[in-house]
Amino acid sequence: MARIDQKNNDFTDEADRLEKLHQKHPDWIQPSLTLVAVDLKLKRFREAESIADSILSVKPGLYNARFLKAQAELDMADYRGALRNLSALAKANKKPAPLYLIMSVAAMKEGDTQEEKHALDKAFHAAPDDPMVLNNMAFFLASHTTHYAKALEYAKKAASIDKHPYIQDTVGYVLFRMGRFSQAQSYFESAWNAHFRDPEFLYHMGMNEWKIGQPQKARTILKRALDSGKLTPEEERDSRQALGAMGA
Repeated sequence: MARIDQKNNDFTDEADRLEKLHQKHPDWIQPSLTLVAVDLKLKRFREAESIADSILSVKPGLYNARFLKAQAELDMADYRGALRNLSALAKANKKPAPLYLIMSVAAMKEGDTQEEKHALDKAFHAAPDDPMVLNNMAFFLASHTTHYAKALEYAKKAASIDKHPYIQDTVGYVLFRMGRFSQAQSYFESAWNAHFRDPEFLYHMGMNEWKIGQPQKARTILKRALDSGKLTPEEERDSRQALGAMGA
């Protein structure tokens, strides 16, 4: 068997071997599934989707093939296609909350707020004590509604279960949205001290530092967030406006 150099993320030789095997024996399911997974690793998303489709044409109920197809669609920003396939998988899964969470992210990237909330509601119904579900629901409510008290309840419950810095960020963000900037600071500091440097977190923390009268720190953090190139257009706009107001 051709070697897969995982240390250097070199799957090319194995992909070539699997491709030849798939062409010779397209009805061999396991090698074909492995080829889809390797193509995804190599960012050959179109090829991965095509092979997953060929597997599903023979075995339409094969869970792994449909999941890998959805993954390829997500990577190609075909969020509608991913939502269709993930929905089919969730209906057949006894613990569908993780799938509904992925669906909520796909809907968010598609800009479909209604579908995002629908998926989050289903995730919450399936796993009301899951910290990621609680976290994402809290963030949605704080971002798209004025149900801040409920958002804070969910965020703090998530933080009581899991101390991950992304949850600390969410609690801080909910408090920021409520105008409780001093209270938000401790949560942002906790995430920062855990070496969390996600660009969206940096945006949240930088904006809060500005609100509590720490312009020097706010400027440093907001510039770092902007330099990442990963903020949304709205976050970029707000960051630049804040920096302008601080004379940066």
